[in-house]
Amino acid sequence: MKKIFVTFVLFAALIFVVSCGGGSNGGNSGDPTDDPTVEPTDEPTDEPTNPTDEPTEPTTEPTTEPTTEPTTEPTGEVAEGIYLGIIGFNYKLNTREISILTNTSMPEFHAFIDGELPMDDGTALYYADYEALKMMQNYTPVPPKLANVALVTFTDGEDTSSDGPNDPENYGADYPNVIHEMIVNGSGIHGRQVEAYSIGLRSGDTGSDFMSRLEKLASEPKEDYAFEVDNMDEVKARFNEIAENLYHVFKTVDIDFKVLGNYSDGTRMRFTFDIYCNHDENSCEKNGINSKLYIEATYRRSGNERSFDTFTYSGFDGNLKTVKCGERDEKGFYPCKFENIQYNDINTEIKQIELWKNDNNEWKHENEALKQGESQINESKSSALIMLVLDCTTSLGVQKFEEMKEAAKDFITTLVNGGSGVTTTSCDDAPCANIANSTGVCTPNGSSYACGCKTGFNWNGTQCVDAAAEECASVGGTWNSSTGKCTRTQNCSSKPSNTVWNTVSSITQTWNGSSWEPAATTTHNDTPSTNECHYKCAEGYTWNGGSCTSGGGSSLPECSSTSATPCYDSTSHLTWSARASDTMTWSKAKSYCESYTEGGLSGWHLPTIDELRTLLIADRVKNNCQVSETNNCLSYSSCWSCSTCTQTGTQSSSGTSCSDWGTSYSDGRYSKFGETGYFWSSSLQSDDSFSVWYVPFIFGYVYIEYSLGNHYRVRCVR
Repeated sequence: MKKIFVTFVLFAALIFVVSCGGGSNGGNSGDPTDDPTVEPTDEPTDEPTNPTDEPTEPTTEPTTEPTTEPTTEPTGEVAEGIYLGIIGFNYKLNTREISILTNTSMPEFHAFIDGELPMDDGTALYYADYEALKMMQNYTPVPPKLANVALVTFTDGEDTSSDGPNDPENYGADYPNVIHEMIVNGSGIHGRQVEAYSIGLRSGDTGSDFMSRLEKLASEPKEDYAFEVDNMDEVKARFNEIAENLYHVFKTVDIDFKVLGNYSDGTRMRFTFDIYCNHDENSCEKNGINSKLYIEATYRRSGNERSFDTFTYSGFDGNLKTVKCGERDEKGFYPCKFENIQYNDINTEIKQIELWKNDNNEWKHENEALKQGESQINESKSSALIMLVLDCTTSLGVQKFEEMKEAAKDFITTLVNGGSGVTTTSCDDAPCANIANSTGVCTPNGSSYACGCKTGFNWNGTQCVDAAAEECASVGGTWNSSTGKCTRTQNCSSKPSNTVWNTVSSITQTWNGSSWEPAATTTHNDTPSTNECHYKCAEGYTWNGGSCTSGGGSSLPECSSTSATPCYDSTSHLTWSARASDTMTWSKAKSYCESYTEGGLSGWHLPTIDELRTLLIADRVKNNCQVSETNNCLSYSSCWSCSTCTQTGTQSSSGTSCSDWGTSYSDGRYSKFGETGYFWSSSLQSDDSFSVWYVPFIFGYVYIEYSLGNHYRVRCVR
């Protein structure tokens, strides 16, 4: 077996845009005469070193070619890694051009923040972010294998100076919208979507639109990228969180493999990378369920084509949809490739690729199905481009300004070293990272810390407590975290005499924040319900509009084929409409009965399958067919059969149809009303919500209709 080739890779590339006021330094780009804020010098820059020296005479023959290569040209191969730029802003910009960030170059970035970011008046916030985005857009050569483009902005939310020369495109009031469009634009920068973070600390003159300004400078969804903070400790915490997100050492892998093509379409397969079998089942793990590093996929087979879809991952991140394999080789193997898969844990050791097949919910090792000699894992590393923009206005005050600069330097250190070298705090070990329902943001509080919590949760000193769960407990409910609902079981209020429950005597209520729903008040209703408190008249009693009285509905005539008015069925104790409707769709049938009136009576409904079946004269169907909404048996596969739900049918070998559906009769012999039409019930099939039970009286059986758009007749009941 050939050895699998593995190349480990480090991912990182960031551009940091710091916005602070002040003049330009040697790191600035462009001609200083193009900047209206730069004063021209009075002295020429090319004075001779000795003022007494005579000028040299020009040579008679100028050289035709330079003797040395221009120093501005890049030398050597452009490296993968973190590329960082900084912009500081107040009424003008101070810029450090983009360059690679390493441990060697990190002191230069720190020195820029310490010495080249003076505090001053004015706020050119939008101009700073505009220039930062343009710098990244125009940066060449593009770092190899560029995976991330990021913009990080710290601001007090104000902008007073992004006009005149700071508005080169005359955007005016539309400036923030233009910046947001540059951030979320589908084409991104160098083919990568911008990850834009904004951190806002209010100043005394910040208006009510503070948060909306932050959101204009952030990616979507805004709540994951735009953050309002209350103090400098939170500023540091957010900077640290963002830097740790951007310092993301990971392996990106392409997995080439060859697999046999004789599996059935729909087979679930698992590729593991942390189990070593060496084609010896005794040395292999008991089964693939013990793997922590695997990719699962569904095998697809169509003619000569093989592919995989429906992917899940463990230890990886990926977004594969459908992977098509190549052509079959002479031994029956198909070449396939999983591309751009990222590790979650870089410390996980890759051993080799092993293949498993799901067999009755157990993973069985497929020893010969994977061609190990031609399967390999190729790993690569990526680059990132990042800008940091920092507010250097006087609104911060001297102390906060210095704290902001320290936070910016820590940010840079974290980009390089993942946090090593940063001043030790109670948050250094990321104690909030594994706190349930925490945002992961940690704020030092002396020797302790406070964790930021997701919306709807509050920090109680040790955990993020669900406010809704606490409220649920206070009102006597039970909190279900998976559904996010507070429920309780409540007995229905007492029902009157001569009645029975229809169908339950207690219901499950849900707390809506102010009351329990639905109410547990008991009402008369002939429609069965398991989530509302319904009662109906007991056998031998009928509803007279206010109570259940004996006599079996003697005020109405008994139902028969000659009924011309609403009638009463003394057997089922149901009142039926004398009129049967014309044909209509199922949804129209429901609304038709709900608004139906006849003989001065209202409160009708489309009958359930239990109610509709009471009109069948065929005893065999009426008594033995298990289909029933009252008994919660509405499954076609479990509750219906030819022998019990038709007249003479015999079950076919497939079990899903009848070999003999019985004889149709046009004389109405199967219907209490003497009719032969197809009639809707209100009962949906439980294992197919697009099918509904109905009764075709011409045959006298119970069956399902697969199309709710068909047109059947309706008889309403109450």
